[in-house]
Amino acid sequence: MAYDPANGGQLVLFGGRNNGTTYYSDTWDWNGATWGQLAPTSSPSARYILTSSYDVATAQMVLFGGLNGSTSYNDTWIMGAPSVTG
Repeated sequence: MAYDPANGGQLVLFGGRNNGTTYYSDTWDWNGATWGQLAPTSSPSARYILTSSYDVATAQMVLFGGLNGSTSYNDTWIMGAPSVTG
């Protein structure tokens, strides 16, 4: 999860894992009152324990790495401005 000042000052959350072996690849934002599911045009595969941050120089969210079971990712994803799905 990371703070995104460029899109209304919201927190953006990607991925996660439930208590079992289900991994998520969805993206959500928190505007201070409600959660909204986002629909980015592309996103990483399902994972958890990733790092995300806002890059001031490019005004974009950056996601790096993560785990999915025994798979360890070392990739970097740049998120544009995804739209809220509903």
